[in-house]
Amino acid sequence: MTPPIAPPPALSLRAAGHTYPNGLQALRPLDLDVQAREFVCLLGPSGCGKSTLLRMMAGLLPATQGKVLLQGEDPRARSARARLSHVFQEATLMPWATVADNVRLPLDLDHVPRQQADARVAEALEQVGLSAFARQRPHELSGGMQMRVSIARGLVTRPRVLLLDEPFGALDDITRQRLDADLLALWKQADLTVVFVTHSLAEAAYLASRVVVMAPRPGRIVRNEALPQPWPRPARHRTSAEFNAVVQSLQDTLAEACGEPT
Repeated sequence: MTPPIAPPPALSLRAAGHTYPNGLQALRPLDLDVQAREFVCLLGPSGCGKSTLLRMMAGLLPATQGKVLLQGEDPRARSARARLSHVFQEATLMPWATVADNVRLPLDLDHVPRQQADARVAEALEQVGLSAFARQRPHELSGGMQMRVSIARGLVTRPRVLLLDEPFGALDDITRQRLDADLLALWKQADLTVVFVTHSLAEAAYLASRVVVMAPRPGRIVRNEALPQPWPRPARHRTSAEFNAVVQSLQDTLAEACGEPT
C-alpha cells in the first residue's frame, strides 16, 4: 500500500536570504520549515532580521536569494495571500472609522458582500473579546484593545497562517501577559499556524511550541527547536522552574550568538 503523501509545510524557506538595494545584507541564506498548527517564535536582538524574515514570509519583501513558499505556493500569489494575515507592530487603525469598519477593511477591499462581511466581523470581534466595542472608535480604546482590533482584522479573512511582528512590544507587562494568554487560546481555538516575532525571552518561552533564535546582522538561525513545556500554560507557569530554565537557556544562546559572556 502506498503511504499517503505528506502535506507541504505551512511555510518553507530554502536558502532564502535578503539583501537590500543599498547592499545591506539583512539575512544570510537560511532554511526553515514551519509546520501546520505550530506556534513558532522568532527571537533575537534588534536588527537581526526578524521583521525582514517575517515580511518575506508574508510576500511583502522578495527573497533576493533562494525561495519562500506558503503551502507550496509563492506567498505573493493571490491564492496564497488569501490564506495568510500579517499583524504589524502598530495597530495601524483608521482613526475616523469604527472598530467594526476597521476590522471589515480587508473584506471591503476584496468586495465581499456586506451582509456576509458583517457576519465575519462579528465573529472576529467575538474571538478577541471585543463584541461590545464594535461601534467605538480607536481613540476610545486602550492600547491593548487597539491591538485586539488589529488582530481581529487579521482574523476576519479566516487565514490559516497568522504572522505577528512584535504586536505587544509597546504595552505594559500586565496587558502584554494577558494578551499573550489570549493569543495562545485563540491559536488553539482557530486551529492556526502562528509565527510571532519578539525580542522578549519570557514571551518566547511562554508562547512558543518551537523557538527560532537569530543572531545579529546579517541574520542567521543559531537555534531551532521545540520547547518541551506543558499545555495548557496557565499564568503560574511563568514562575515554574521549568519555565525559568527555558528562559535561561534562551538567554545563554543569545549571549553566545552576540559574543557576550554567559
